[in-house]
Amino acid sequence: MRSLVLSVIVMFATSVAHADVINVDVSGWQAVGGYTAPGNSFQTFDLGPSGVLSDVSWTDLDYDAPAPSNLSELVFNFTNSDRSQSWQFTVSGTTSPGNYFGSGNVFTDKVAGGVGPVTTLADGILRFEVYDSFNDRSIPVDQIINSGTFNLTVSDVPSVPEPSSAGLAGLVLLASMWRRSRQ
Repeated sequence: MRSLVLSVIVMFATSVAHADVINVDVSGWQAVGGYTAPGNSFQTFDLGPSGVLSDVSWTDLDYDAPAPSNLSELVFNFTNSDRSQSWQFTVSGTTSPGNYFGSGNVFTDKVAGGVGPVTTLADGILRFEVYDSFNDRSIPVDQIINSGTFNLTVSDVPSVPEPSSAGLAGLVLLASMWRRSRQ
């Protein structure tokens, strides 16, 4: 019986998933123009081939939008490295210049239509960028992040045993059951 339990544990050991939180200090980040504009702040992370961005929250985010830019124009964008997969949201719905300060979670707040999560990234690389949805060319920087932390929860996709591994585990299980019945 012990070998039966051990076989079942071994068979399903590869299907266990876990989550990690990546804390990103965005102090000093800025948006100077549209998507991928030179000067926009960004950072990349290697999540591995089974990584999924499963939750995004922010803590004590403090940013300014000087006139004529608006607070609602600051976009937080997540893509894979070649930008063929993309997911984005804003944290403020205010259509005027000013200051935003707050904390939140995009999956519960969905302030400005945020949706998620990002699907499994084909290349395992997550690119996190801020940009301005409407570039006000009369000012050099559209939004300036004074301080704040983004908390990115990254989950592994549970792996499914390949057919040959599952078949081998099944044979071990059958052999142990046959051995047990012969004793």
